[in-house]
Amino acid sequence: MKKNDFIKDIYCKELDTNIKGFLSDSQMKILRENSTNGQVMQGMEYRPDKIAAYYLGDERLSWAISAANNFQNGIQDYYLGRSIRIPTDRAFILL
Repeated sequence: MKKNDFIKDIYCKELDTNIKGFLSDSQMKILRENSTNGQVMQGMEYRPDKIAAYYLGDERLSWAISAANNFQNGIQDYYLGRSIRIPTDRAFILL
């Protein structure tokens, strides 16, 4: 795994924009451990933004779902019917 695998676009509320952010191993662990089960449903396949909007209420949080699932293949990881981890509010508080 390369260092760049952990660089994500993260939404910054204060700036109201996406910024590049770095997630440490401990932060990745928090996202994975503080998550609930979800599924890629019809109409959301290959669309992490739609999945984030549905489960988290904000399409800009798709990076958190990718991190919680340790996805490495971009949108190809979001195929129909796949079980996925969805970070809970607690995960974002602990970050």
